Amino acid sequence: MNQIAALLVACLTSGAMFTSLCAALIVPPLAWLGVRALTPSIEAMHDDRYWQAGLAALAASVPGALFLGLVALGIAEGTNSPCLQLTAGKMLFVFLATLVAAAIGRSIVRAHRRQRDLRAMLANAEPARGRAARIAAEVCIPLFEVRDEREMLIMVANVPHPGAYASTFSLQQFDDPELRAALFHERAHIERGDHRLTPWLYFLTDLLPLQVERLIGVYRCSREFCADDCALSHVKRTDLASALLRVARGATSTGMRPVAAFAERDAVYGRLEVLLRPRGDIVPDRRRRDAVVAALAVIVAFGVAVPAIATALVHCSLGMIS
Repeated sequence: MNQIAALLVACLTSGAMFTSLCAALIVPPLAWLGVRALTPSIEAMHDDRYWQAGLAALAASVPGALFLGLVALGIAEGTNSPCLQLTAGKMLFVFLATLVAAAIGRSIVRAHRRQRDLRAMLANAEPARGRAARIAAEVCIPLFEVRDEREMLIMVANVPHPGAYASTFSLQQFDDPELRAALFHERAHIERGDHRLTPWLYFLTDLLPLQVERLIGVYRCSREFCADDCALSHVKRTDLASALLRVARGATSTGMRPVAAFAERDAVYGRLEVLLRPRGDIVPDRRRRDAVVAALAVIVAFGVAVPAIATALVHCSLGMIS
């Protein structure tokens, strides 16, 4: 009887088979604290936009990714645990599993709503014709026209078809060089995989109620600078700047906000500054980059190591009890 009680105490206090499930509720918030401490350093990487975009997305997704990984490990460990033979152990498992299922369900529901809203916004899209179709063919990007005479819209999406989407109003506003520049910008997003990365980023960050909006904002802003840089291999700076101004001005004149990654409000002025007043070759601060990469590696290693160490300690303690 005393051995059963001791085993129960060990299960409840250390987690035993629940080591990873318990860690899924403890480690991600600790990782988030580390990520939050890194946020100012990532925000300061204006001289290294490519790394800034990638590191911001990675940092924002670390807590959610650790959460999913620890949950999967906890479920795999759970079937062979002696704790499940006890009523208290079963109750603890059900409680933890319920919390985990609620978090995953919440993220899935939000992802479904985003997809539903996107499909509704682009529901009447048709393959572009005439001038727009010709320019899109030159740029080598699928272009679909959304029938909307008021909204200033140009964006990349996977639904209902993968490609670039532009509203009728937008196509009417752009002249040929501006449309070509805008489409090369959108093609850069496709080549970088931004339209595939973003849904997963939101899914992972929705898993836990932790504030990572600053990092998501840094990623969304930096990816625009990166896409601009890629587009400048094919178009003139003035054409791309003119297209950006056209989007912002068109949205203002209709009283509507620009529905487009092409016109992220926080990035507009900075992008115009870079396009119209280039500063030449900028030397990135590699020390800061390396420090951020190393810190993120430590955070991920911590998240992986904690449950592994705890599991080893649990096995030792249970062996001593038996």
